[in-house]
Amino acid sequence: MRILQVLFLSLSFVFCQDLSVLTGTVTDKDSGKALVGVNIIIEDSDNGTASDLNGSYTIFIQPGEVVLNVSYIGYKSERFSIGLIEGQNNFNIALSINAVQLSGVEVTGQAVDGSDISMMIDRKESSNVEDA
Repeated sequence: MRILQVLFLSLSFVFCQDLSVLTGTVTDKDSGKALVGVNIIIEDSDNGTASDLNGSYTIFIQPGEVVLNVSYIGYKSERFSIGLIEGQNNFNIALSINAVQLSGVEVTGQAVDGSDISMMIDRKESSNVEDA
């Protein structure tokens, strides 16, 4: 029983280490609007999060120097090196749009004859002039 108490106390010291809380908001650099679902990942760890509906994020991590990898579809991926102290840390992120020029667009179509859908379209396009 005594060994179990010592083991429990030693584990509680491990889990009670002081953590940093990194919070912030991710926005569009041009419009200032919040970006939803942006991936914020701590490099060389399995710790990360995604921004919420307000563009806000929160990550709990050990204090020290960390590198944030920030990515979002349609925006340039960014990499930030920041120093975290114990307690609350705030780091706001503004992402720039990654404009890509497409060379062309190809549109294809297929005729469907004899189906209910094509008959409905024919019926909708027909004009009925009975009481003229």
